[in-house]
Amino acid sequence: MNPFLPEGVYIPDGEVHVFGDRVYLVGSHDRPGGPLFCMEDYEIWSAPVDDLGAWESHGVAYRAEQDPYNDGSHPNRVRGAERGLHYLYAPDVCRGPDGRFYLYYCLDTVSRVGVAVADEPGGPYTFLDYVRTTRGEILGERPDDLVQFDPAVLVDEGRVYLYSGNAPVNRFHKATGYRRNHSMVTELEPNMVTVKDGPHRLLPDVTESKGTTFEGHELFEASSIRRIGDTYYLVYSDIHAHNLAYATSNSPMGGFEYRGVLISNGDIGVDGRRSIMQAAMPIGNNHGCVEQIGGRWYVFYHRHTHGRQASRQACAEPIELNADGTFTRARMSSSGLNGGPLPGTGTYSARIASRLTTRRGGNTFSLSRDRFFPHLAQESTSDGPLQYVANLHSGATAGFPSFAGLGRTLSVVTRSSGGGRLVVTTGAGQRLAEIPVNRSSGWATSAAATLSRPAEEDDVTLLLTYRGRGRLDLASFSLE
Repeated sequence: MNPFLPEGVYIPDGEVHVFGDRVYLVGSHDRPGGPLFCMEDYEIWSAPVDDLGAWESHGVAYRAEQDPYNDGSHPNRVRGAERGLHYLYAPDVCRGPDGRFYLYYCLDTVSRVGVAVADEPGGPYTFLDYVRTTRGEILGERPDDLVQFDPAVLVDEGRVYLYSGNAPVNRFHKATGYRRNHSMVTELEPNMVTVKDGPHRLLPDVTESKGTTFEGHELFEASSIRRIGDTYYLVYSDIHAHNLAYATSNSPMGGFEYRGVLISNGDIGVDGRRSIMQAAMPIGNNHGCVEQIGGRWYVFYHRHTHGRQASRQACAEPIELNADGTFTRARMSSSGLNGGPLPGTGTYSARIASRLTTRRGGNTFSLSRDRFFPHLAQESTSDGPLQYVANLHSGATAGFPSFAGLGRTLSVVTRSSGGGRLVVTTGAGQRLAEIPVNRSSGWATSAAATLSRPAEEDDVTLLLTYRGRGRLDLASFSLE
């Protein structure tokens, strides 16, 4: 299901790699409702390649304090930063030529790439060094260096390639502070920290892309690299932020051409959605990768919660690699790594919603001031964290694609400041039932409503639309 990690876990910027018989998720670590990105230390998760529903935590793999820059002499003066720490931004991990595992990362606002090493992919990792030139200078800190950001790494036939950088989203952005920001590639020596060649500018930015295949989909940030056969795939977040796009080349060092969008975390660009005001979910930045697991390809990305940009959770979708080397664009779903539609009976947390729209049929950027828009929230209970759909006003919809048919009845756990009803329909528009919901300050379980038989038998999108007064929160629903 999506999100695929346990309730209350916020691991965005996911790089997913198969090492042996397990698949590892390495990402940054957000705090629920946190004011800043990546406020927690790295925590690595893994699952058996043949059971993508059995994710386990390896605990804290690397702490921000382990980076020497966080020794107290360079305090983070950004409002909200705790103890003056610079936080650990999006990382990547690879197996080095020596068989050990190397973690690459940048601290927030710090233009240097840190490298840590471990004997196992799950860690714990020990600081090794920063990426340096042959003269010992830290890459990213020389006066003419490009800014280091969001590193990704590929070990390919014994050679090591580092991809990094971010870029402006428009010409004004570049003119007001992004002059040294650009995507780049650097070859490293087998010691994993010394520059062998480069860095070289890689993808064109918005001032360089006219007439190229990248026009309108230039890189913003979030590089991720894979080799598939003899082709190199660079996944990145484009200038629209919510998209994960990709480019391909026959060389790891350049010659990339734009190939398309893998997924949007608002499903903008599919099903008639053309603008951010038509987003299927609260949108924001995106960062992820593609990985083949057990013979099947998946795209990993993150979604936004809490009406904020800095509370993100890992999600994934199956994706098809076509004979011509392109990927078929994926849509967001509630089923995710399930391998197909969810069973049509059972109790489901509302946190698996992958459609949250207002009565006008869309959503927008995940910003706390947009109190009218539905979003995902979390509260503490005696049983642990509870995630739920919050802020459904009249006409707002929570959607759950998809189920392998539906049970005969449906009940919901809600609370409402005004009371009303939930109208149950399918994604095709078929009306299945209405469920009355009473005004309540605490969570209340409705009576079970009998569902009409949906016309779709094997792939049913369940939509719950609130009609009533005030706002409604949805914790879970049960199909029987």
